[in-house]
Amino acid sequence: MQMPYVIATVAVLLLTALVAAGLVVVARRHREISGSNWFAAVMVSVFLWSIIYALQVSSTDPTQVLRWHTLKYVPVIALPYAWFAFTMAYSGHTRFLSRRWLVGLALVPTISLVLVLTNDVHHVFWTARTPTGEFGAPGDVNGPGFWLHAVYSYTLILVGTLSIGWSFIRARTLYRGQTAILIVATFLPWVANALHLLDWLPLSSLDPTPVALAATGVLFLVAIHYYRFLDLVPVAWELARDVAIEDMADGAIVLDVRNRIIDLNSTATTIFGFSRADATGRPLEDVSAVCVELVETDTSTSELETFVDHKWRYYELQRSPLSTTGGRHVGHLITLHDITERKTREQRLEVQNRLLRHNLRNDLNVVLGYLELLDETLDDSTQREYLRRAHSKSTSLLNRGEKSRRLGTLLDRQIRPSEMDAVPVIERTVAICHDRFPDTTITTDLPETVSVLCDDGLDFVVLELVENAVEHTDGSCHIEITSTVGDDGVELRIADDGPGIPPHEQAVLDRGRETPLEHSTGIGLWLVRWLVVRYGGSIHIEDNEPRGSIVVLSLKRADTPETTSTVSPGVGVAGSRSDECRDANE
Repeated sequence: MQMPYVIATVAVLLLTALVAAGLVVVARRHREISGSNWFAAVMVSVFLWSIIYALQVSSTDPTQVLRWHTLKYVPVIALPYAWFAFTMAYSGHTRFLSRRWLVGLALVPTISLVLVLTNDVHHVFWTARTPTGEFGAPGDVNGPGFWLHAVYSYTLILVGTLSIGWSFIRARTLYRGQTAILIVATFLPWVANALHLLDWLPLSSLDPTPVALAATGVLFLVAIHYYRFLDLVPVAWELARDVAIEDMADGAIVLDVRNRIIDLNSTATTIFGFSRADATGRPLEDVSAVCVELVETDTSTSELETFVDHKWRYYELQRSPLSTTGGRHVGHLITLHDITERKTREQRLEVQNRLLRHNLRNDLNVVLGYLELLDETLDDSTQREYLRRAHSKSTSLLNRGEKSRRLGTLLDRQIRPSEMDAVPVIERTVAICHDRFPDTTITTDLPETVSVLCDDGLDFVVLELVENAVEHTDGSCHIEITSTVGDDGVELRIADDGPGIPPHEQAVLDRGRETPLEHSTGIGLWLVRWLVVRYGGSIHIEDNEPRGSIVVLSLKRADTPETTSTVSPGVGVAGSRSDECRDANE
């Protein structure tokens, strides 16, 4: 045996052992990750194989060579078993890691190990052994026990590699890098070992498997450094895919045990505004603090309010733990269910309850108080004044009840926006208001046509905004209605020179909800907001200089009039022309 080959071989084997030992340390630092313990077992086997083989190659005593060669088969037999278990954990096939499966799969390796250690008695594993050979390798003649071990080991390796290959096919970009390296790293040593067994290598006495394992160790280091191997593994992703999260209408986020995002479906990417590639591997706190609070507390549900597709939407969050069949916790699944419609109904009930509990009750108290004063006084002029005030409050009470009725009528029906010309709607509303409010000046600056997507509730929207401006102005009032058409939609502006809409009412409408301490004084602006939002538009309020407010309605433009139908306004809808004319007559 040539000394340079011995030195080179021993050096490579020791380097392989060093790399394997380092990978064992890395694996133990990530022991909470599924499969890390089995990966550590694989690297321990590589370490022992390399060390014992180095001792075998460097030995000059034939008896010691045989002893080291026999002992080397302890890690050689254990390595395929540990590799198979690791690949099953990595790819999420954890049913093969149950105690029954592990005991059953260990049967052949155990028999092989017993045959190796007792071969001098029965010669089943090796039928003959030559004390020494080239490069410290005994001249063994392999027996049936050896081929049983070889076939079984290569079967485990093949099944494990196919499992990783299936993960490669199904995995996202980040995991494909991991699995591709694992596949290459798997084939290197076992191809080298197969060539050695078939005696197809120039130096047939030298087993190149540990040398190939050195290259495998380097590939593992690359996977750890660049692809976060042992840090992000797709087992949680695989488990969640079993419930087809990609096809869920709800949003779904899969987390590992460190609350990092393993995967999320397309609905979740829309909700949070992150692409799947950008979100994968990031801490959950970078995406949503609400989700972090849900995971870190004992609660299993929560709510999220966020701005999606130019609209405020509400989601109910549910957290479910992800565990393997053996009960090992591997992460969480967070689902996000859209409850915007439910929240809208709750907001409607809040306003209606406030209307009944607060506004109507207070107005009734005022009416009763004035009636009591009327009953006590004897002055006719005073009585008439009290009566006028009582009548005014009663009328206000009836109007609010009517608006509450309109709330149910307009919002309970199913709205199907279609193309409408807003100009005739505005002109009809202006005509009604001229009759009802003769002291109010209303001017318009409109194009010939303004095609928007809405329905016949637009009559009510415009009339309510004009009424709101008039009712809150003492004396004469000037209202200007203008419209501009842009690329993104139609903007309708209704400006008045009255006292303006109080800031707290603007805040309530912007926030979209009321509280017992902060609420609006009426229901009209709520109706306007709900209708415009249902048309796919938005509403905001600006200050008018030097006095008053500007209500700005942003509506969708009708770009395809030939494919939509025109709805005639004023037919059987609260707030339509026929209703308002009847109200004016009454």
